[in-house]
Amino acid sequence: MRNGILVALAGTSLIVFAMLSIPLVFAVEGSASGAKSYVTEECYSTLCQVKMANLMFVPDTLIVKRLADIVWTNNDNVRHMVTSGSYGSIEAPLASAFIEPSESYKFSFQKPGKYQYFCQMHPNMRGVVLVEGAIVPEFPSIALLIVAGAFAPIIAMTRLRKNIFKIGI
Repeated sequence: MRNGILVALAGTSLIVFAMLSIPLVFAVEGSASGAKSYVTEECYSTLCQVKMANLMFVPDTLIVKRLADIVWTNNDNVRHMVTSGSYGSIEAPLASAFIEPSESYKFSFQKPGKYQYFCQMHPNMRGVVLVEGAIVPEFPSIALLIVAGAFAPIIAMTRLRKNIFKIGI
């Protein structure tokens, strides 16, 4: 009987832990540097713009629909790049060549998600594209924790009932 109670408590703890670990909203927390966003823009057309000016991406956080074309235009007098990830940790899918002044780079995201990017020439120049439909869990096994946590108390209570009827309480 004591084991059943422990299993029920463990399952309930898993549920609580899993629920606290899930980001419940598709929130815009800020730029890739973790600082509060200077400019967040939602763009729900098929063509969205990001400007490079004064060694910054404007907007630095852009929310778009999946498959929308995003065009980065260099309005500075120096060349820039648009690269996924962060300085020292380059990731797919963004990988522009040099973008000279007055030139542009275009890309379309196929999958929902949060995509951080930066300029390899100016690593403090950072931005984020949030592609609609993304809920980014803190860790990939969150669904397993919820399922395991939900069924553990049910199994434990079933065993407790069987034991109670055997004992005759």
